[in-house]
This record gives sequence, structure tokens and C-alpha cells, in this order.
Amino acid sequence: MPTQVELARQRITQVLKFLREYHTLKTPPKRSLDEYGWHLRLDQLPRHPSLKLGVPQPSTADDHAAAGGTGGFVFRVERPKLKPCEPPPESLREWVASGWDRLTREVAVIESRNFTVGNRTQTIRFDADASRVRAFAEWQKKRGAWIKAERPVREANAIYENLYGLFGKLQGDAGHVQLWHGDGMLRATDTVGVVDHPVLLQRVELRFNPDVPEISIEDADDPRELSVGLLGSICDGDGQTLANNAQIATCEQELRQDGDVQAFDESATNRFLRRLVQGVFQTGKFIDSDDETPVADNDITIRRRGVLFLAPRTRSVSEAINSALRRLEHSSENNISRPFAKIVGVNLDEAHAGEQDVQGLDNRPRPAPNEVENDFLLTEVLQSFRSIPIESLRVPCLEVFR
Repeated sequence: MPTQVELARQRITQVLKFLREYHTLKTPPKRSLDEYGWHLRLDQLPRHPSLKLGVPQPSTADDHAAAGGTGGFVFRVERPKLKPCEPPPESLREWVASGWDRLTREVAVIESRNFTVGNRTQTIRFDADASRVRAFAEWQKKRGAWIKAERPVREANAIYENLYGLFGKLQGDAGHVQLWHGDGMLRATDTVGVVDHPVLLQRVELRFNPDVPEISIEDADDPRELSVGLLGSICDGDGQTLANNAQIATCEQELRQDGDVQAFDESATNRFLRRLVQGVFQTGKFIDSDDETPVADNDITIRRRGVLFLAPRTRSVSEAINSALRRLEHSSENNISRPFAKIVGVNLDEAHAGEQDVQGLDNRPRPAPNEVENDFLLTEVLQSFRSIPIESLRVPCLEVFR
């Protein structure tokens, strides 16, 4: 026979899971990176010393201390130093068309020019002077060497400019958008369309150091999360999910408890993703990072691919519920909301007759800043829950509402 506290925890957990699924049905998850206003695939970055891929900071205080207290990073880029193209020699400057200093432009010469000699106009061709042709060929070789050396620098600079533009956007819309680091790219095709989205998500922060100047993407000290709604959104021809929901729940619990996966251990993350895709989907396959073997259109695969993307904070409703579930799992009696317990038919005040609801709430530890945001979102979800038609609540745990 469970105690009142255990009963309240069980029922609240069931209600929160129902609310998460209900929210998913009403607001289908984004299934492709192209649905976001901004994203950057980390496996497609140019190779240049100014670009560095790192390891995100460990999620727990113990892991952070074990790492020597040094903050890790997901990605870092310094503004590279650009070198201009050497100009053509003086004898060629009036013969070389504009645009020669642009990396992506082909150099063109003016085939002929008109010169005034006395009272006459004389047309002279570029190739009429053999020394001019030789000088152009020599300069072309120098420019070709410049292009080869400068191309990766310009590509790295384009990444820096892209992130600097994102930095300005985040400053203006910080309260409305959240930057995420995703890993484990899920690829599938169903009747709805193509799925191309990471299943492991981590909140990250963009930091700008103008002294270098340098932009770094660092983790926000939140645990990695599993995109549960995304996994459940893949359907067969009849609109039924292809995912094993029990396996999703098992993997979600495993993710919360596996410190190695949370600390971004590569082998542990590979093992987790392999179990995830092969357990959740009957035909799921995990593809190693260096395996470029083509896959069939009907295959459901997960491959290690890192990506950064910017998403509206409204997508955090499910994460708010996930946060509440994590806190509830390890909560003591004083951490359980008594008003919420009453909603599910359990009166914790009977065990402590002299204790008031508000005292119980005040005794709870103060949540972290992101959990405060999640609490506001969760409150909105709970308020909207009152408007759900009671006949739609066909879940045993919700019989208390009848």
C-alpha cells in the first residue's frame, strides 16, 4: 500500500506525462532543421585553425570538478586575419577587369582598348604585346596561390560573421529564442515527410569576447534532453506511430541517470544512441560517424552529427514538463506541490494537519533560473488543462477528475 506521498508522486507523474503527450499532439514537434530560422551543421565546418570543435562542459558539479573546473565548449571561432590579393603590375592595371580582388571571381582581361594617337584613334589588342601576356600569366599564378591559401580563411570568416549576426539577434530577442546544441541526427521518411533532426538536445549559450575577438558556444549547465515528441512523430501509412513508447520511456530514464552520456563521453553516447534507435524502432539502425554507406529511403537511422539551431522558447513547454518530472522523481514530501497533489485526489495536509499549503510550497528548494521559466510554462499548461474535454481523458490515472 503506497503512502500518501508516494501516491501523490505517482499520480502527478502520470498526469504530467499525459500533459506532455497532449501538448505534443496539439503542437507537433519540428522534424527538420530547415523549419528553424537559423541552424549550423558542425560536420560541415571548413578546416581552419581559427575554428575549434570542443567538448561541452560536464553537466554535474562532480564532473566539472573532475575536469579541473575548466569550462568546456561546443564550438569556438576567432575572427581570422584576411589577406588581400596582390594587385596586378602597373602595366596590366588598365587591362584587367574589375573584380580581380574577389576570391570567387574569375579574372578577365579587356581584349582591346582604344587609344588616341595624335588626331587618330588606334585600337590595340591585349595580346598584341607579348611581354604583357607573360606578365599577366605570371600574376595569374600568384593570384591562384593566393586563392588556394585564402579560401579556407574566407570560409572561416563567413562562419564568424554568421555567428556575429546571431549574437546581435540573441541580444535583441534573448527572451524569445533559445540556442540549442543537437546531436544524434534522426533521419526517416514517412507519410508526413522527411525527418532530419537531432534527438539529443542541450541548451547552449553564445559568448562574445571582443578583446580577441572570439565567439564561443558553451553549454548552459542543463542536462541533455531526449526529443521524445520527435521520436513519436514518425508514423506508418495509417497514421500510427512506429515508435515503441515503452522503449522511449526507458531510454529517457536511462539518459537522466547515465552520467557518462550526460558528460558527453563519446563511446557512452554512441552506445546510448544505438540502443535508442534499435530499441524504439523495429528497423532502426545506428550509423557510425565515418560510415558513408547510402541508406534506403524507408530506413530509420541515427548518425552522430552535431548541429546548432535557434528555436523559439515556446517549444520549451515539453521541456518544462520534463524538468518537473525530473524534480519530482527525486523530491521529498516537502518538495511536492500540495495544491497539485489535491488536484490528483491526494491531500497531503491530512498527514500534517497543522501545515498550510503555502508553508509546504515555501519549504521547497528554490529552483534554478531555467526551472523558474519552466514553472511559468508549466503553470500555463496546467491552466489550459482545465479546458480539456473530460471525455478525452481516457487515462486510468485521471479517474480522479471525474
